[in-house]
Parts: sequence; structure tokens; C-alpha cells
Amino acid sequence: MDERVSITRKNIAVKHTEKKISSRTPAVLTGRMKRTFLIVTLILPVLLFTGLEIGLRIFRYGSAYDLVKNISSGGKEYFYINPTVGKRYFDPARYFVPQIYSGNFEAVKSKNTFRIFILGESTPAGFPYQYNATPARILQKQLEILFPEKNIEVVNVGLTGTNSYTVLEFAAELTEYQPDAFIVYSGQNEFYGALGVSSTNSVGSGRWLIRLYQTLRKVKTFVLVENSLNAISHNLFTSQSAAYSGTLMQQLASDKAVAMNSQAYRNALEAYEKNISETVRIASEKGIPVILSTLVTNEGSMPPFVSLHDASVRDGEKKELDSLLESGYALQQNKKYSESIGCYQSIAAKDPSWAIAQFRLGQSYEQIGNYDSALIAFGRARDNDGLRFRASSEFNTVIRRVAALQGSSIADVESTFRAHSPNRIIGASLLWEHVHPTFTGYVFLAKSWLEGLARSPVVLFQEKKSSYTIPDSLLVDKLKVTALDLEIGSMTMKGLLRRWPFTNEPYIDVVPQNNVQQTAQMFIKGKLRWNETHYEMAEVYLRENDVANALNEYESVSAMYPSDPFPLTRIGDLYSAVQEHEEAIKAYTRSLAQQENPSVRLKLGFILVKVQLYSEAIEELAKAMNGGSNSAFRLTPEQFDEAQFYSAVALFKSGKVDEAASIISIMLQQDPDNGKAHRLFEEIRSFRSSKK
Repeated sequence: MDERVSITRKNIAVKHTEKKISSRTPAVLTGRMKRTFLIVTLILPVLLFTGLEIGLRIFRYGSAYDLVKNISSGGKEYFYINPTVGKRYFDPARYFVPQIYSGNFEAVKSKNTFRIFILGESTPAGFPYQYNATPARILQKQLEILFPEKNIEVVNVGLTGTNSYTVLEFAAELTEYQPDAFIVYSGQNEFYGALGVSSTNSVGSGRWLIRLYQTLRKVKTFVLVENSLNAISHNLFTSQSAAYSGTLMQQLASDKAVAMNSQAYRNALEAYEKNISETVRIASEKGIPVILSTLVTNEGSMPPFVSLHDASVRDGEKKELDSLLESGYALQQNKKYSESIGCYQSIAAKDPSWAIAQFRLGQSYEQIGNYDSALIAFGRARDNDGLRFRASSEFNTVIRRVAALQGSSIADVESTFRAHSPNRIIGASLLWEHVHPTFTGYVFLAKSWLEGLARSPVVLFQEKKSSYTIPDSLLVDKLKVTALDLEIGSMTMKGLLRRWPFTNEPYIDVVPQNNVQQTAQMFIKGKLRWNETHYEMAEVYLRENDVANALNEYESVSAMYPSDPFPLTRIGDLYSAVQEHEEAIKAYTRSLAQQENPSVRLKLGFILVKVQLYSEAIEELAKAMNGGSNSAFRLTPEQFDEAQFYSAVALFKSGKVDEAASIISIMLQQDPDNGKAHRLFEEIRSFRSSKK
């Protein structure tokens, strides 16, 4: 009986539990509810992503990566190339971030404006020179001489340490800014530049992957995620995130050698051709002519950085080749060039791609006057250099092929350099090291660009059919390049040549040997800005009583910044000091056109009195004393007295004796001991007495 009661109680308990469980079981979802749930699940992430993306754009997240920014100047809107756009490609925690230095260009382009964008890397940017001595500036001055009625804008968009991927990306963005032409000089950094196949700063070797990455970086949310991951990486791996030492190209190359015709080499060359072709296509679709520049490299004066043996050469054979190389070099040093050529030819028969043997073969040929053979050997040495800091000859072949297929004009810089190089072998006469031109080289580069423009369908050159030859003396005068500008380039390059890959010795700073070098080093070390460096140099010259060179320094700054009144005022001061009154008047007038300044008007009025232009002097001195309605400046009491005095002089000399006497009387009431006023008062009284 007890057992049956127990079983019954258990059954009741089980049923009660089942009832409780049943009461908590949710209702089965209907088909409609499932669809709603699925839609919400799919849409919610999209809404969150869209909201985040919109928010990031509203608050201009990542604006440091924008290519073009805007600025107001003199009541007018302008665009300019963002100096820090390099952050788009270089993480500041890992790499030195190169900057772009470029002038402003009109936000609302006038009909009278002719605009060119220069695309590429460090060479079109003008390294190692600054501002006035760069090829973009040289080209602009050529165009201003040829077309003085036009507003010429030549905008440098060359970014050090990049390659054709950047050229393509920049060109696509710049089509929206109404360029009349693109000039492209690119190809030296295809292996180690940012995103290059052998660069430490890359996302992979496949072009499709790199282009996908560039596309994704246009999405602000992607940039946020990437920056967040980089920040986490820097915090977790401090040894890796610490800023690297050395030059930017040293950071990017990291000793990676690339053999001729290797897979990496072929990938880079193929990507280059596609990038340049796409650049031309995008521009052409917008009706923008593209001038493609051939590239120049140092053949005759720069040995290969890395010489790689052909893969077929066995270790035992390498020792034999080393011995032959040593014997050939000894013969070469003893000027037995025919014998040395025999040694090097023996090497070439077994290992034709060994770059150092080809280079020394070229040297030997050059010494005996066989320049055609020397040129071939030097070309092979460059093409087989394993450290690919110089574009091989195949890159110029690609440039010419793309231009022919797409109808682009060629600026044949290579041919121009050959024509002006001894024995047509490009070397130290026009290039500092492996790829960067001297100032003379940059002049030839810019002239080649001008020739390319003249052969292009650019409308400006269709309108004018006269000669495009510009005398060098006129061009140099317009550029206002000084010894300081050239020394900045020279000392910058000397510093570079004391680093890898040119030497493995510890870096030793360049020691200045004179005042120009000392001032140049202030700029190179970042102690002075470019304009301040020229001002400092001008003061050095003035302490040496060298007014002519001091003038050159101020004129150099004024040529670069024509809207800056300060150098114009100083030019006026110096011309005034040497009694060049006409030039002083021009300088002061130009300064006042940029900014009203009573002190400058006082100086102008004083000069006008000296040259007996009394009516103009009276007008300028009156403006100086009134202060100018829009001027932030006022005359000091001493300057005001001086303006009154010279105003009285001008009035007296122009026959307005009573007005002059009135001013002098007031001055004497205010300062009875004013000697100049007393003397003028006596002169006026004497004049009146003589007329009675």
C-alpha cells in the first residue's frame, strides 16, 4: 500500500514538473517572424556600419590622408597639395614620412589659368633641392616666359619613397581639379617604394590585392580599423614599432636583392605597365593629356650596389670568376685596358649577368674610346644590379610602348641627358648618384618636359607656334636660384652619400667649410625654414657689405612667395641704401600691393621726395599718416614726425609754401627743439622774404 502511494506521489510530482516546464516553453516562431528576425539580423550590421562611416566622414576622420586641401589667402580661395598625405602610405611609428611641398592653385580656375600636375617620386619633387631649384619650378618659369599673359600653375605632386601605385591613385583624384595636363616621371621605386613587390611596406605582391587595398582605404571605417590594429601592434611589440633609423629607402629596401627576370622582377614590371596604362586611360577619359617621361639613371659613374651570379653558376665556378675579376681589375688599374677587357669578356661568357664585371668592362671600353661597347656594358651592369634602386632599360621600353599604344606624348629625358653627357654615357656630369640630377640636370629635365608639352595636344601650345627655346641666362635670372639654394642641395646629397647603400661605414655629419655651407646646414638640420635660411644668409652678406648677394637672397624668397610683403620691403630697403631709387620704388609699391603698411608708405614717400616726384610723395605720405583704413600697422610718433616733415618738404618744393609752413609751425609747437623743422622753417621764411 505504501509503495503504491509513493508511486502515485511521484507521478503527480512528475506531471507537475512537466506542467511547469511546459508553461516556460516559448511559442514556435511563425514563418513571418523568422523572416523578420533574419532581415533584422542582416540589416543591423549594415546600419551600424553605415552610421559609423557617416559619422567618421562628418567629423573628417582621416583628413590627414587627403590629397588636396583648401586655404584662403588675400580674400581668395585656393587649393594646395596636403604636405602630410604621405601618411596614407607610411606609418609614422615605423617610417620617416616624406612630405610634398607645393604652391597654391586656384579653387575656382580662371579661364586664363594653365594648370599642370607633376606626378612621380623624389626626382620630379626635385630632391635634393628645394623650391626655386626644383624641376616643377623650372618648368613653370619657362612657361611664364613663353606665355606671360597666362596664369601658370605647375603643381608638384611628387612623393618620395612611392611608385606607380601612388601615381595612379593621385592621378585619379586629381582629374577633378581641372588639370590641363599631367606629366609623369615614375619608375625608379617600383620594387622598394611603398606597396612595391620587394618593399618592407607592402600588403602583398599581387597587383589585384594592392589595388583592392587602395580601394578599401577610401572607406573611413577600414582606415579606423587599420589604424586601431597598428596602434595595438605598436603597443604590444614596442621593439618593432620603434621608428627605424636610416634613410627612407633604406627602411623600405631592407637589403632585398631582386635578380633580373626573377618572379619578383617580372611582377614589378608587369604591375608598372598596368599602372601607367591605367593612369593614361583615366586621364584620357577626362580629356587630360598625359606626357610620359623616360627615366635617367647613372650608368658610367655608379657601380652596381649588389652583383648577383646567375643561378646556373656553381660555387666552384664563382671562385674562378672572382679570380678573373681581380686580375682584370689589376690590369685596369695599370691602364692595360685591352688585357682587362679580355678578362671581363671571359667572365661574361660564363656569367653574363654578373653586374660588377659588366661595369668594369664598360670602364675599360670607355678608356680605349670604344664608347658604343662601353654603353652596352654599362647598361647591362645597371640592368643586373640586384639592389633595384635604378630602373632597368625595360622600364623605358614600357614607357615608350604605353605612349605609342595610348597616343600619349613622350618627354624623352633619357635622350636629352645622353645628348649632353660625355660620349653619350649618362653619369656624374648630370647626376649626383644613381638617379637624382644635379641642378644642371634638372634644367635639362624641365626642358625635356617643355618639349613633351609642345608635342602634345595641350591647347596652350596649339595657340602659339613660335620657338620654345629660352636662353639659359634669362631662365636662371627668372628662377632666382642662389648659391645657398645650390649648397642646400649639395650638402643634402653629401649627407646621403655617407649612408647605406653608398657606404657601410658609420655616418659622419658633413662639416661646413664656409658661411654659405653653415647657413645651408641650419636648414638641413631643421633649425630654420627655407625663407628664414635665405634671410639669415642675406644678413651674413650685409655684415660683409655684400649688398648684391643680400638682394639675391631676398629676391629668391620673393620669387617663391610673391604675395609676401616682407622680402619686397627688404629689397626696397637695400635698393634705397645703394641709391637705386627706381628699383626701390618698384619694390615698395609691390610690397604695398600685397599688404598696407604705413611704415612702407613712409619709405616710399621719402624716396619719391628724393627723386623730386613731389605730388606722388605728398599722396603717399598722407596715406602713411592716415594709417590706412585696412592696415593693422600704425606709425610710431617718431615716424609720424618724419612723415610730417617730408610732407612739408614736398609741399614746399612743389610750390605749396603756405601748407608747408602750416605743417612746420605745428611741428615746432609740439617740439620747439626740432632742428630739422627749424631749418626748413627758416628756408621757407627766407623764400617768402625773397618774393616780397
